[in-house]
Amino acid sequence: MAVAVDFPKLGLDPKRTVAVNAETAKLSLIRRAHARGKKVHVWTVNDPVQMSIMMSRGVDGIITDNPALAVRVKRLREEIGSLGRLVFWAAGEARLLRGLEQSSLEEEA
Repeated sequence: MAVAVDFPKLGLDPKRTVAVNAETAKLSLIRRAHARGKKVHVWTVNDPVQMSIMMSRGVDGIITDNPALAVRVKRLREEIGSLGRLVFWAAGEARLLRGLEQSSLEEEA
């Protein structure tokens, strides 16, 4: 399904912004876009594990139906520090965290 993103309404320059779905937002794509001076926004991310993975991959923005959850994930990532984020990212990329997508974290947010 194609999603139209109104970049100017969001305060984004369409010539310098790439919006992709979460499955497309691979680390290599994000790095290539950044190397070309583009920001990467990923949609629609609604689970905390995937949000954290996208943050670790370096996306510039997450489009979600649950902004409060995204804020909570960001705060928790800050609390666990860089080593904790690295471990969580590696476990997420290796799909060791499958099934945690709808965790109690979502209920707290």
